[in-house]
Order: sequence, then structure tokens, then C-alpha cells
Amino acid sequence: GLEICDIYMGLGAIDLHKANYDAARSLLQQALQLAQRDRDRWRECNCLTGLIMTELEAGDAIAALAYCETMTNLVAQIEGKESESGVAAALIA
Repeated sequence: GLEICDIYMGLGAIDLHKANYDAARSLLQQALQLAQRDRDRWRECNCLTGLIMTELEAGDAIAALAYCETMTNLVAQIEGKESESGVAAALIA
């Protein structure tokens, strides 16, 4: 069947808003895998931002930091993505 990253990302955002962190994490990880499969770096950054927020709200700063480092490495590979680089740097701080 058709799998679209944005669907999982949107559902993950809803679960994050409802504080259903396990469900949000799972959906956002699925979205990240699809974005990676499609080599869609912009969506990868969005998924990682959602995962970072999920982990911070769930109280797992170590997991959030790991996603920040992943995002920093990803952004370093993309030209013209200064805003994502700033987000990653701010979240690490």
C-alpha cells in the first residue's frame, strides 16, 4: 500500500499534543524511516524535530540529545538549511 510520511508525522504530532508519548514516538519514527527511504531531507528534519520535542516532553533529555545530534549531522549535509541548523543548535544548548 501507499505509505506517506506526512500521515505518520501528522498523527505523531496529534499524539504528542495529547501527551501520548509512546504512540507519538512510534509514529514519528515511522515517518522518519519513510522520509529516509525517500531521501527527503526536509521531512527528515521535521520528523527529527518532532522526535526531539517528544523526548523532551516525555522527560528523556538523553534521547532528545541523540536526535539533536542526528539532526545536526543531517543538516550539515544540506546546503541552504540555516534555519534547521539553528533549530538543532538551539535544542542541543
